[in-house]
Amino acid sequence: MNLKRTLQICRNLSLLLGGAFVVHHQTRRPENALCPPAIVPEKKPDRSVAIVIRNGDIPLTLQQVHVFFRHGARLPLHLSPGLDEVSYPEDKVLKDAPHTMFRHRIVMLPDRTPRTLSEKEESYKLLQLKGGGYAGNLTVLGQDQAYILGRSLRDMYIFRHRFLSEDYSAQDISVQSTNINRTIVSARCVLAGMFGKERLNETAGGVEITVCELKDDFLLPNDMSCNVLAETIKFATSDMDNIGLMEDRLIIEKALGINSEATGVKINFDHLRDDLTSRITHGYNMPTKLLPYVDMIENNAIKTIYYATCGMIEEQRPALTCLVIGRALNRVVDAMGSLIYGEKAVKMYLWSTHDTTMVALLEALGIFNWRWPPFVADLRLELYKSGDDRHWVRVLYCSQEMNMRDSSTPIMPFEDFEKALKPYLLDDSEFESLSKMTLDQMLNAYNELKPIEVQDSSEGIEPTDGELEPSEAIIEPSDDTGEPSDDTEATVDEEDDEDDEDE
Repeated sequence: MNLKRTLQICRNLSLLLGGAFVVHHQTRRPENALCPPAIVPEKKPDRSVAIVIRNGDIPLTLQQVHVFFRHGARLPLHLSPGLDEVSYPEDKVLKDAPHTMFRHRIVMLPDRTPRTLSEKEESYKLLQLKGGGYAGNLTVLGQDQAYILGRSLRDMYIFRHRFLSEDYSAQDISVQSTNINRTIVSARCVLAGMFGKERLNETAGGVEITVCELKDDFLLPNDMSCNVLAETIKFATSDMDNIGLMEDRLIIEKALGINSEATGVKINFDHLRDDLTSRITHGYNMPTKLLPYVDMIENNAIKTIYYATCGMIEEQRPALTCLVIGRALNRVVDAMGSLIYGEKAVKMYLWSTHDTTMVALLEALGIFNWRWPPFVADLRLELYKSGDDRHWVRVLYCSQEMNMRDSSTPIMPFEDFEKALKPYLLDDSEFESLSKMTLDQMLNAYNELKPIEVQDSSEGIEPTDGELEPSEAIIEPSDDTGEPSDDTEATVDEEDDEDDEDE
C-alpha cells in the first residue's frame, strides 16, 4: 500500500469516527484534550470587554440563542455480523464523570411529572454488551465531550458576549432533551460545563431538564407517531437493496466472510458504521479487512440516514424533512417572534438531540454537507437586534458561520429567516394531521399546505473532501458602552481559536 493511499485511509478513518478526532480538530485543543476536564486548569476569560457582532457597519446585540446538539460518544446500537464483539471496560461505560454530577430533576412535559423510562430505552437495555454496558450507553468520553461543549458555550455566551449570568437561571435557560438516557445525560454535562457543578448545586429551586413522552417527541424522527416516517425509515434502513446499494453490500459481505443468501443476514451500512465508530472512538483499531472500504461504508451510511429522514427524491424532501424537524423549528421561530414582539422570553434554549435530527436540521437550513454529524456537533441559531430595532439571525454549525438557504451571508434579517424556513415549519395540529396519512396522501396534503417552490439543497451535491469555509463576517470586541473598540477585530477563525473548548 503506497503512502498516498495510507494517508487517505487515515483521513477517512477520522471522518468515520464522528467523535474524538473531529472534536479535537474543530476546537484546536491541546493533545490531552480528552483528559477529564475537571483536572484541566481553569483559564477564566477576560470579562472587561464584550464582543459585538457586526453586519457590515451595523453593530448587533444578542437577544436569544437556540443550540441544537448531538449527544456525546456512546456504545453501539447494533453489532455487526462478521466482526468479533469488543469489550468496553466498565470504568469507561458504567460510571458517571464526577465533574458533571449535580442535583437536578428530569420532568415530563406538559405536566412536569417525574420522568418515566421510554420504550426505546427499554429496548436498548435488551442488548447487553461485553464489559457491562448496553446499546447506546453514553460513555465517560461522551460525558467529557458534552462537558467541553458546555465550556465553549460558557466562554462564548457568559464571558465573551456577557449575555448570560454566571449563575444558572431557569428564567434565562430552557433545557429539553429526547427521552433517551444518552441525550439526557449529555444535557446534564453541557450544563455542568456552562456553570460548574458547585454553582448548579446552589441554584434556588434546582435545575430541570424536560422531556416528552416518546410519542410526542419532536426532537427526533418520530416513527412511533408518524405513519409516513415509519414507512420511509423502514424502506431506507431495513434493506440496502431498496436504495441501490446491493452491489456495495455484497462487496462488504464478501470482505466479512458473510453469505447473506444462505443465512438471510444482510449488512446494513448504517449499523456497520455505528459499530465501527464506537470501536474507533473508544480506542479500538479498525478491523484490517475493512480498511479498503472506509469510503464506501461512510458514504453509504450517510445516504441511508439521509434517504430515511429527508427522502430519496427531490420532490419528497421538504415534506419529509418537515415531518422530522418542523415542530422543533416552529418552536424556534415562535420563541424568536415572542421576543421580537415584546413578550418576556427565555434567552437560551438547549435542545439535546441525535444525529438523525441534526441531518434534518441541516437539510432544512440548506447547509447539509454529506458529512455525518460528529458527537456533540452543535447548530446555533442566534437572534440579534440592531439599533434601528430590526432583528437578524446568524447560523453556526460546529462553530463555523454558515450561509443559510437563499442567503448570501451568514447574517440575515429575521423576516427572511422565517420566510426561508416556512416550507419546513409545522405546528402540532398540522403534524397530527399529516402523520396519519400514507406517503402519497401526505405529499398531496403538504403541497396544499405549503404551496411554495423549494430549491433542493443537495441537488447535484455528492460527498466531497471539502472543508467548511468560514464567512467574512466580522466579530469585534467592545468596551463597556457596547461600542466597538478601534484597535481590535477578529475573523470567525480567530474567534474559534479563542473559544478553544467547543465540543
